[in-house]
Amino acid sequence: MNLILQLRKCCNHPYLLPNAAPDPYYVGDHVIRASGKFIVLEKLIDELVLKKQKKILIFAGLTRVLDCCEDLLALKGGLGENFRYLRLDGSTGRARRNLAIRMFNDRQSEYQVMLISTRAGGLGINLASASDVIFLDEDWNPQITVQAEARAHRIGQTQSVTVYKLCTQGTVEEQMMGRIRKKLYLSAKITESMRNIHTPTNSSKRVGPRVSAVDEDMPQLGTSQLKSLIRRGAQTLSHPEVDVTEMLSWDWATTVEKCKDRPSDPHAADQTSVAGADTDEDKWLAAMERVECAVFDGKKYQRGAAEENAIPQELSRADRRKDGRMETTVMMDGFMVNKESLLCEDWVAVPTLAGKDPRLAEPKREKKAAVNNQEHCQVCWDGGDIILCSGCPRSYHTDCLSKEARARTKTWNNFYCPQHECVDCQKKTTGAGGLIFRCRWCEHGYCEDCLDWDKTELIGDNLIEYEMLGFPPITQAFYIRCHDCYDHHTETPEALEFVQARAAEFQALYNKTEAVGKIEGTLPTVLVPDTDGVPSSAESLTEATTVEGSGILTPQTTCSTSSTSKKRKASPLEGLGGAISGIKIQRYGV
Repeated sequence: MNLILQLRKCCNHPYLLPNAAPDPYYVGDHVIRASGKFIVLEKLIDELVLKKQKKILIFAGLTRVLDCCEDLLALKGGLGENFRYLRLDGSTGRARRNLAIRMFNDRQSEYQVMLISTRAGGLGINLASASDVIFLDEDWNPQITVQAEARAHRIGQTQSVTVYKLCTQGTVEEQMMGRIRKKLYLSAKITESMRNIHTPTNSSKRVGPRVSAVDEDMPQLGTSQLKSLIRRGAQTLSHPEVDVTEMLSWDWATTVEKCKDRPSDPHAADQTSVAGADTDEDKWLAAMERVECAVFDGKKYQRGAAEENAIPQELSRADRRKDGRMETTVMMDGFMVNKESLLCEDWVAVPTLAGKDPRLAEPKREKKAAVNNQEHCQVCWDGGDIILCSGCPRSYHTDCLSKEARARTKTWNNFYCPQHECVDCQKKTTGAGGLIFRCRWCEHGYCEDCLDWDKTELIGDNLIEYEMLGFPPITQAFYIRCHDCYDHHTETPEALEFVQARAAEFQALYNKTEAVGKIEGTLPTVLVPDTDGVPSSAESLTEATTVEGSGILTPQTTCSTSSTSKKRKASPLEGLGGAISGIKIQRYGV
């Protein structure tokens, strides 16, 4: 166990340690009160986000710290009540990462906070819309922190950026600061010397018009800042210990005044008035920066030597051979039996790890929840005999599908609708960077490269009609109004009125069910037919899962022989009222 890492976890939040969080765990004020950093973080969010409506970046080195931050933001209304937040860490896919950056940089969006893993949010990210940066901890490599700071100092930044670095007083984090400062100081000095070697001293003009991204992210430290690093020791906070209970009642001004970093050396505040600042460099660099992890309340604890014998006491001499090796067999009924086989269950030849210790057994996989599909076709928005998608609530008529999609319904495995791939380049979810943008009003899906962002309306991670069907948000999908629907609604006002009416109906039904707290009660009833009964006509249409509806067909018979793209333009999708309600669903297996 890395003791320093465990102590750093405790400095960030004690719930990162095993068995420290309440069981069962629930989101409450205890998440904030358990950590001094989170008390200050709450005040930062109240002041910057809720009062001043600024956009901030929160960096942390551990992803579990970001999990605790998500709980804090949920308590402050970060799920849509007051604002929204985004998260970016090492597990975030490429497409989801680019989407998060795009939504955060949108000045009109309600996304005001972005949680970023320090090492994942390095080079190549432009978050110039943020005006404040918060570091919950610092990395051993100061260049990682400097690169993270540079995410807000990018081209397009029009306002000053304030950086807040939270450090727990009297802990290993404070001891780490001395070593981190020396690394940053040496890096800046070496970079400065390399620039002096390769740059002519008599040249006053810029050598080239281009500046590389690496040079842009390097620390730009001046002479006064370098001298400040020399004079600041490992002990940076000189004020006495702070009462955490008293901290809860502080306002923002008091918190800044009492928790602000004060150098232990009073001369470090005024670098220009000190003439002998350069003489301290050799002395400061020669001193060894130690991080003590065995000191608690001024007392140093030493790990005791192990007094256990190499041979267990319960092992008798009779169980050992003459050559010192352990006996692995035992005599039973005149036969030599392997001792390991005695641990086996009946009719098991070799003992498994799970048989020795139940904790080593493989966890049982939960069965995938059944998908409740919508009762109308996604193309023509009419009822009738429809085919159900196995991966999402979409449903389709057989004639409304394209030739390629219609062929997939006859396969032996599950049927996945056209929204699970890009309609232009036919990329699957994995090939599209782990995310497909699915349109709310048509059957198309797009990857980020084929989407026209100027005509695309971003909706969210889930739809309210999906929530009423019990379908949760998934990381592989983001819902939009595509550019094809934008052009179609612009050319056909009747189609625009239709989708606006449907959106109003969905919202009214969602508000009604949410008010009474019975969203689950709106789920359609799934009926399983009797095995002795006569199969329905819907079962004979295709080998995929089908639904027998009310028998209402497409309003215009001319649409049944036309292509999918022409169907939406041939009719403004009328006659939906009788197709959405009053349909009995029957699910049949393949």
